[in-house]
Amino acid sequence: MTNLKKFCAVIGLISLCASSALAQEERNEAVQAAVEDMAKEMVECAVYFDIVAAVLRSANERATSLKYVDAYKLAVARADSLSPGVVKAQYAVLAKEMTHKVVMANIPKKIEENLSNVSMLEISVLQDQYSKLCKDVMNAPGERAKYWMQHTGAPAP
Repeated sequence: MTNLKKFCAVIGLISLCASSALAQEERNEAVQAAVEDMAKEMVECAVYFDIVAAVLRSANERATSLKYVDAYKLAVARADSLSPGVVKAQYAVLAKEMTHKVVMANIPKKIEENLSNVSMLEISVLQDQYSKLCKDVMNAPGERAKYWMQHTGAPAP
């Protein structure tokens, strides 16, 4: 009988360890998902900043355009530091989606696919969605990290 009790205790311990390892793996996956979501959000902001910079350059607002170029570069660097390769993998797709939004929001004007003939007013569809978000992403990355951790169910740091 004591051997049976010892066997049951060992099985229980193995089960507990396996359960603990599984829980740790789930936490790691949640953290990784949060990091990947935040990196993608950074890429979205990089695309937004790039588009705004281009529109401002077209409007001869060079000084303001350069601020958006700096924000673009910082967003790219942060995205790649969070998830190497994410910019390369996501940038073109997101740029195409955002450009399409601008074109569709301005159908009567016949917007060029490179957005060379748009004004700040005509990209308001992007500004409405990204202006505040991207400001928050850039100015308070820790808060955005907390948001993504909660969103994915990852444990708080």
